Formats: sequence, structure tokens, C-alpha cells
Amino acid sequence: MDDALLHVRLHASEERNAALCGELASLRAAHDRMAAECSALRRDYEALLDATRIISDERDSQRRRIAELEAANNRLVDMLWGRRTSNAASG
Repeated sequence: MDDALLHVRLHASEERNAALCGELASLRAAHDRMAAECSALRRDYEALLDATRIISDERDSQRRRIAELEAANNRLVDMLWGRRTSNAASG
């Protein structure tokens, strides 16, 4: 090969190398943005998971409280009006 051809090929390789370096820098920047976004999404997910656990626990507590109040209400109604089944059986 002659020097001129080698010089042309070297110049083309250097241009291609520069283009690839620019592309690599762009990809790294995109990767860094996506990694930061992924971290933010992970934090949001964990916060939502914690909130869901808290809300579920509160819901379960409220359900237990409702059951207790319904049972107390039934006892009070029975005390006020008497049990119809016991009145019918004795009558």
C-alpha cells in the first residue's frame, strides 16, 4: 500500500473513532438519566408500598372495629327488645 492510501484510511478511522466516541458519550448520558429515573421510580414504588401497607392495616382495624360495634349494637338491641326467639319459645 502506498502512503497516500494509508493516510486516507487512517483519517477515515480517526473520524469513525471520533463519531463512535461521541455516540458512546451520548449513550452513557442516556444510561445515567435512565439509572437516575429508575432510582426515583424505585423510591416511589417503595413509598407506595409502605402507604398501601398502612392503609391495609387501617382498613383491617376499621373492619374489626365495625364488627365490634355491630356486635355491641346487636347486644343492646337484644337487651332493649328482648330476644324474639327466647320470647317465642317461652310463650
